[in-house]
Amino acid sequence: MHPDSEIVQGGLVLPVDASDVYGKTVVEAGTDVTPAVLADVAAAGRFASTCRLNLKGSRLRKDMDELIGQGPYPELFPPGRIDDVLRIYDDLRVLPVLFEEFEFMRTRDIYVYEHVLRTAALTASMAIDLYGKDRAPLIGYTALTHDIGMVRLPDDVLKQDIGVDRRKRKVLYGHTIVGYVLLTYYLGSAQFGNCRVALEHHERGNGVGYPRGIKLRDQIIELIGTADAFDALLSARPFRKEPFELRAALDTLWNEAKLGVLNSVAVKLLIGYSRSRYEAFDAGRVIVAEETRRRAPAENNYINWADYQHYECGLTGQAAGAKKQG
Repeated sequence: MHPDSEIVQGGLVLPVDASDVYGKTVVEAGTDVTPAVLADVAAAGRFASTCRLNLKGSRLRKDMDELIGQGPYPELFPPGRIDDVLRIYDDLRVLPVLFEEFEFMRTRDIYVYEHVLRTAALTASMAIDLYGKDRAPLIGYTALTHDIGMVRLPDDVLKQDIGVDRRKRKVLYGHTIVGYVLLTYYLGSAQFGNCRVALEHHERGNGVGYPRGIKLRDQIIELIGTADAFDALLSARPFRKEPFELRAALDTLWNEAKLGVLNSVAVKLLIGYSRSRYEAFDAGRVIVAEETRRRAPAENNYINWADYQHYECGLTGQAAGAKKQG
C-alpha cells in the first residue's frame, strides 16, 4: 500500500459482533477498536502459521471463471486478459480459513459472493495495466477479501433497502470495521494490505466516504474502490431493482471522478476497456465525452451517504471531536 495511507486505529466502533467463520466472537459489538484491541486480536489468531492452499481447482476459482463470462464482463477485458487474470488466481495461495470464509459468504448472500469475485477479477486486470504483472497478484488478493465483513450484517441491512434509517446506516458502515478486525485476526497483523483495503475501500478522495470520512490518498485502494463501485452499479441491489446500463455506469463514475470522489485514472481505464478497440493504456490519450448517453435505472433509491455526518456512524472520543470541528 502507498506509504501515505492513513490508518487511524481508534474511534472505530463495531456495530455488530465480529465473529469468525466458526462462530467465535473475536470482538463484541460496541467495542472501540483501538490499537490495544487490534494488538490483542492479532495475537489471538492462530491461523497465520498454517499452510496455504492454491485457489486452482476450487469452487471459488471456477465460479470466477463463470461470472466474468456473463453480462457485460466478457467485453471489459482486453484480448487474452481473462486468461491472465484467471492464472493469477490459480496461483494464489491463501489460508484454509479463507476458503471457509468464501464458502460461508456464498451461502450467506450470493450477491456479495459474486460481487467479490467480479470485483477481484476486474481489479487484477486493472492492476496489470497500471502496475504490471508482477504486482497484480498481491493487489488482486487484497481485492478478493475486501467485503468479508458484509456477510456479518443482519438481513434487514444486508438484504433490504435501508432507506434513511440511521441505525441501519451505522450498521452498514460497520462492515468495513468488521472486515478489518477479522482479517487482522486471521492474518496475525493489521498491517497487511488486505486489512487496510477492507477498512478503507469505501473511503473517497474528497473525504465523502466511510467509515471515517478521510481523504483517501492510496491509489491502490482507490483502484479497488473504483472496481467495487463499478460492479455494484452493474448489479441489481435492494434499493435498485435493475442494474445500470454499462454506459450509464461509466457516466456515473466519470462524474464522480470529476468531483474528486474516485480516481480519474482508474475510471479512464474502465472507459478504455469499454471501447471496441483496446490499446495499451495511456490516461492522457483517453478522451471522455461529457454528455450523458444512457439513462440510470428509473427506480433507484440509493442514498448519498455523504449527506450525513460520519461521526454519527461510529466515531468516538478524539476522532469524533476532530470530525465535528472539521
